Amino acid sequence: MFSYRRADNGGWATNYLMNFDKVGDGGLYSTVEDLARWDAAFYADLLDVEGFAAKMYQRGVLTGGDTIAYARGLAISPRRGLTRVLHGGSLMGFRTGIARYPDQRTTVITLCNVSSARSGALSAAVEDIVLGGSFLEPVTPTSAPGGAQSVTVKPAQVPEDVIRQMAGTYRSEELRATWVLEPAADKLVLKVPGDDGVDFLPKAETVYSGSGVTLTFVREGDQVVAFVLQAGRVKNLRFDRVP
Repeated sequence: MFSYRRADNGGWATNYLMNFDKVGDGGLYSTVEDLARWDAAFYADLLDVEGFAAKMYQRGVLTGGDTIAYARGLAISPRRGLTRVLHGGSLMGFRTGIARYPDQRTTVITLCNVSSARSGALSAAVEDIVLGGSFLEPVTPTSAPGGAQSVTVKPAQVPEDVIRQMAGTYRSEELRATWVLEPAADKLVLKVPGDDGVDFLPKAETVYSGSGVTLTFVREGDQVVAFVLQAGRVKNLRFDRVP
C-alpha cells in the first residue's frame, strides 16, 4: 500500500506501508463503497444485531460518573446545532474520516492518500454544502490576532560520532518488525523498501524525530541498547538493538 508526502524537491515521495498487514493496526483496507454499506447498517437491520445503532452510540461513563464524548469506536461531536457522530484516522500518508448526521441521514466519507491532506477540514466543507440549510447555528469563524508568523526550529547540533552510535538494527517483538537506522551526517535515516527513507533529526543526543515519530534511545553504560518510540497515541513502544 502506498501513500504520498511532499518531498524536499517539491515533488512527491511515497510512504510505503510496511509490516502493518500482519497486525491489527493498519491491517484493514476499505473503500468508500464499503464504508457506505457500513453506514447503512446504522439505519437498517443489516447485521442482525438488535439495537445496533443505539449500542454503538452509547457513550462511555467514567468511574467518577462523568459521561465522555467517546462511544463505541465513535465520537459524539455535535456541530452547528446538529447531532454528529464521527471518527477519523491516520497512518503513514493516509488521512481519513467519516462524519454522520443521523437525524438528517447524511454521511460524509473522506479518504485521502497524502499526508498533508486535512480530512477533517475537507469533510466540514462538504458538510456545509450538503447540509447548508439544515444547520441551526452559523459557521463560527476562527482567527488569531495579528499577522501570520513563522517559526524556524533548527535541529540540535549533535556530533556525527554520536549519531553513528545510535545507528543500527532494532527489533520490536510486539510488532514483529525490524527497523534499520543508518547514519547520514547530521541525522538518522530509517530505510524503507521502495522509498528514499524517513529522516530523523536530532532534538538531543539521544532524541530524534521525523514524520510525527519520536525515538528516544536507551543507553546501558556506554552501549545503546534500544529506542523507545512515541507517535500520537502510540506510547513507549520499545525496539531492542539487534547484536
